[in-house]
Order: sequence, then C-alpha cells, then structure tokens
Amino acid sequence: MMSLLRRNWEYKLLSLALSVLLYIIASTQRTPSRTSSMPVLPEVTGIAPDLAIKVAPPSEQVTLTGSADELEIVRKSGLRASVNATGAKVGKSFLPVTYILPEAVRGRVSVEAPPMLQVELEARTQKMVAVGVLFENQPPPGFEYDAPEPEPTQVMVTGLASDVERVERIVALLNNSGSTGLVSREVPVVAQDDQQQVVSNVTLQPTRVRVSLKLRQRPATKTLVLSANLTGQPSPGVALSGYEFTPSMMVVQGDPVTLSKLTALSVPVDIAGLAQSETRKIALLPPPGVSMVAGKVVQLSLRVALPKVNKQMKKEGQ
Repeated sequence: MMSLLRRNWEYKLLSLALSVLLYIIASTQRTPSRTSSMPVLPEVTGIAPDLAIKVAPPSEQVTLTGSADELEIVRKSGLRASVNATGAKVGKSFLPVTYILPEAVRGRVSVEAPPMLQVELEARTQKMVAVGVLFENQPPPGFEYDAPEPEPTQVMVTGLASDVERVERIVALLNNSGSTGLVSREVPVVAQDDQQQVVSNVTLQPTRVRVSLKLRQRPATKTLVLSANLTGQPSPGVALSGYEFTPSMMVVQGDPVTLSKLTALSVPVDIAGLAQSETRKIALLPPPGVSMVAGKVVQLSLRVALPKVNKQMKKEGQ
C-alpha cells in the first residue's frame, strides 16, 4: 500500500500544488478586492444626563476595502460610527469611535477611519420663563381687547447653559384676525433673546399654550369737576372760607349710561375740628362702574377765616 503512495510522488505533489494555485487564482478573479470611500455621521452615546453636546463631531469620510458585492451591501445597509462619551466631562474631549458594519459583511470588509473623534460637551440646565402673547391689536371701532391670558403662564426651557441663558422671553403667536368676540385656542410658543431673535437650540415644555383674548366695548370717558362733600364742623369761632382742588377736574371712564348721569365727582371731606388753613392729599373714590383714567390722588387746599376775637385783640395791641 505504501509503495503505491510513494510511486510517482513527485507528480502527485506537483498536481496538488497546481490545484491550490489554480484555486487561489480563480478565487481572486471571482471576488477581486476593491477600495471605496463613503461619509458617515458619528452618533454620540453615553452622555451624562446633566450634559449635552455643544459641538458634535463632523461627518467623517471613511475608506472601505472589500469585494464589489460586499461594498454594495455596506452602501445599502449603511455604516454606523458610535462615539462613546461615557465618563466625559464638560469641555472638549477626544473619544473612542466604534465603526459598525452590516452583520452580513463583518470580518470581510475592512474600515480605515480615525479611531478617536473630538466632542465638546456643556452643562445642561433649565429655567421657567413667563409667556407673552403677540396678537393683532386692531379691534373694531368702539371696541378694545382685554389683556390676553395664556395658560399655562410659564414654560420650562431646557438646553445648554449658554443657550438657556440667552432666552429672555417666550412668545405665543395668536392669530386673531377677523375675530368679533372671545378667541380661545392653542398656539405654538417660541423662545426669543433680548433682540427678539429666535433661540432654536432649546427644548420648550409645553410647546403649545392656550390663549384667551376677550373683545369688549371700549368704555366712554368724561371730564368731571371735583366737588367737596363737606362733613363735620371746624373749631369754635373758625369758618371755612373756601377750598380748591388741584387739579380741579378729572377724567373718568365707564358705561355711557352711567356717565351720562354724572355732572361732578363728589369727594368726601371731613373738616371736623379744622382750626387753620391746610393742604391735604386725597385719594379719589369714583362711584361703582366708574374708574379713573389717570391718577387717583389730588391735592385739596382748605382756607379758613380767623375768629373775630383774634382780630379785635390785634387792634388793641396796635
């Protein structure tokens, strides 16, 4: 048996070598290796809850090596680049990258790309900001709008500390064009800085608020003379010789029917025990259904006549 194996062994060994060589040549011709490049946008994972990305790594151009069929699989299924930010602190850091190929070509396609990428992280913060309402303040003639009422009145702003700090106000944009009565609807809100520019890199919660806007008849106005309603008696022998309000007239507003019944604005003045001329500050109290257009405080000057006995004593002293 051994003699048969040893017979013409040189030719047998040569045949085996030629067979292996032909297999290698055939395999190379069947699946020639190729090189291709493609962009990949890295995704950052493992960020601490109190941190956020300030500057993300840019898209990277990576080089792939494999057969034409394998590279086509990668192009169709995609290549992922995962940046591990576990343990990263505030500021700039170079972090490791893992390139993840489709499962069908793993171990058969090689990837040439940077092993580390730079990521900049910043502290994440939040604050409550009051909601303001922008609307078309052009009511029909004879009418006016009440102050708009947003619900809720505040919105939580979350994001990078530098972005959150820029937010000066939250604006609800209400389209009330053509409205003839109460308007109540949900509207989106936007964050703005002190220049009324939109701050987009923040998260708002909630993103919409309900705004109520009431249209009412504009109250009538009327200018009324101030009239003192005197009560009490001055000191014995003292007489009130006159008084003067400054200003002497005030503008009030209210329902037209109510105002038509008013000819003057009565001001209660207690002069009990008044012994000499004096000046007082008096807060006006308009009747029900009527309000002051401007200030409510006026000045009242009270003038008194000296007792006759004082005049007689003065003559005797001369």
